[in-house]
Parts: sequence; C-alpha cells; structure tokens
Amino acid sequence: LCTNCIYVDEGELKISTNKLYTKKVGTCSLLLFSYKNKNFLAHIDALKNNSDDIINILKKNFIINKLKYTKIYIIKGSWCNNECITIDIIVKALKQLNLKYSFYKENIKWKNTIYIDKNKKEIF
Repeated sequence: LCTNCIYVDEGELKISTNKLYTKKVGTCSLLLFSYKNKNFLAHIDALKNNSDDIINILKKNFIINKLKYTKIYIIKGSWCNNECITIDIIVKALKQLNLKYSFYKENIKWKNTIYIDKNKKEIF
C-alpha cells in the first residue's frame, strides 16, 4: 500500500514529487516520465483530452528543451490495438514539441495498476 501516492483518474494529467499511479486503462493510453524530482502521468481519454492539453501542461511546467533528454514512455491501453485515438493524441503532442518517446513493449491488462516514480515504471 502506498500512502503517499497520488491517483491519476481517467482524463487527468498530473505532476507531483509524489509517486503517481493509475489503473483501469482500456481504450485510454498513458504518457509518463520523471524529470528531476517531478513525476508526470497523463491518463489520456479520447472523449476528455486532446493534444493541446498535453502541450499546454508540459510547456507550463517544464523547459521543453530539457525534456529532450528524458525517457518518455507511452503505454497503450489494454484494448488499444494498432489504431487507437488516444495514442494519436499523445504522439501528435510529442511530435509538435519535438520530443522523443518509446512505447512500453508489453501489453497491459485492465486490472493492472501502473506507477511512475523517479524514472521507474512499475506495473502490477
């Protein structure tokens, strides 16, 4: 049990020095990274989010040129196949900001909980 963790709900984008986590990722997708002492987790929902949401929060809270050296991960939702709107939303934002990213290679399950803290991803 993580008492200092902060939950990121569907459609939310959060930044914190605390460990961030989310779950129940189906048709949604995740964008996550850590930079210095801040964790970032976006639980992107196609009905609630667009690329501008991601661009705006990143520009407001980070120096974009510094993020170019950060490992940025995208995790596809458990029901996201090759074509998934939530992936398109994330990729469009990162390309506009000229940020590199990588996809988490393994498929996640609906019941998984995903954590990010200090550049460490954990999936249970």
